[in-house]
Amino acid sequence: MKTFGQKVERNNIKLKGSYPIKKTVNHPIFSGLSDISVFEAHRYGVSEVRIPLLELARSENGVEIIKHEKFDIYGFQFHPEELVDKNQGDEIFLNTINLIKSSFVRK
Repeated sequence: MKTFGQKVERNNIKLKGSYPIKKTVNHPIFSGLSDISVFEAHRYGVSEVRIPLLELARSENGVEIIKHEKFDIYGFQFHPEELVDKNQGDEIFLNTINLIKSSFVRK
């Protein structure tokens, strides 16, 4: 985030657990998903993003998913590698990988 000039802020508490997120942009990384919950474990967050980054989803804790406006660069505030039942972080991550792979095939 700092590489692209975004402000990262320290939270008053360490967040840890499952949190619901809301799509702020309809994007293919959410393919097949309606209600979305992800696993978070962090003390820092981003409340808003500016160009060249686009916000794709957020929670009550701030921005959760970003994408570069021109490149296949994505970022997650949550931990998609944490395979917790009833969370969709791994599905979002796999959708993202598939999107990036398909963009190489198109080029």
